[in-house]
Amino acid sequence: MPSWEIGAWAHEYDSHSASSEQALKAKQFGLEAAEPGQALNNAERLKGELCDLAAVCAMLEKEARVDLSSHSQEALNQKILNVEKYIKRSQRLGMVRPD
Repeated sequence: MPSWEIGAWAHEYDSHSASSEQALKAKQFGLEAAEPGQALNNAERLKGELCDLAAVCAMLEKEARVDLSSHSQEALNQKILNVEKYIKRSQRLGMVRPD
């Protein structure tokens, strides 16, 4: 893969950190809340960002020959456990409210 193509993929990946930002907004303000001037609520915007990220992942698999299917269910479960652990820690510290 030419270096300019790698740069384009890196830019596309970086631009999709918006999905993380949107998830934080949804957590802070709620899924049904909408930013003033926005037609979509946080749930709809998050869904759009995740769809964009899924499309980029599919393109990477196809064009860059990155095999994302090699992640085992065990690795995915471990990631979920880690995220849940940090959510609980953040709740104990008062950083986020428990639902």
